[in-house]
Amino acid sequence: YRRAFEIYEKFDFKTVLDLGCGSGTKSDQVFDSRKLVHVDFADRRSSVVSDEIQFKYCDLESQLQVAKLFSEIEIDKPILIILSDVIEHLYDPRTILRAIRIALRGHPESRLLISTPDRHRIDGRLSDGVPINPAHVRQWTLQEFGSALLSTGFVVE
Repeated sequence: YRRAFEIYEKFDFKTVLDLGCGSGTKSDQVFDSRKLVHVDFADRRSSVVSDEIQFKYCDLESQLQVAKLFSEIEIDKPILIILSDVIEHLYDPRTILRAIRIALRGHPESRLLISTPDRHRIDGRLSDGVPINPAHVRQWTLQEFGSALLSTGFVVE
C-alpha cells in the first residue's frame, strides 16, 4: 500500500477502489476515507476501520457482480484501483481484469496497482508452479505475471 500511496499523491483521484480488501486496515490507514471504497465477497473489515468508508459486496469472479460494481463507479473520473494479493486466489481472474481494463480507459489518469506473490521468492526457484499455500490457486514469477498482463492489454510500469 506504500506504492499505492505514492501513486495516489501524483493524481487527484475521485475514487480509490480496494478490491479484495479483507480486513480493510491497510487501505484505511493510507487513503482519504471519503474517496475509499472497500470491495470484497464478504464484509470482514476490522472494527477499527472508519465507518465513513463505503463497502460493496462483489464476487470478483462473477461477471454480473463485477459489471454491477463498475456501473456504480464513475470511471470517467480518475480512479485508483488496488488489487493487492488477491489475484492468486481467483480461479478465473479474466473477469475482473477485463472490467479493470475497461475502467482504466475511462480516464487517462486512472491507475491500477496490482500485486501478487512472486512464485520464485515464495516457493523457491525449482517450484513447478503448484502453490505451496493451499489458499492460492496459482502463482506467477515476476516475468510470467508481467507477460500475462502485457498480453491482455495492460501497460506495465
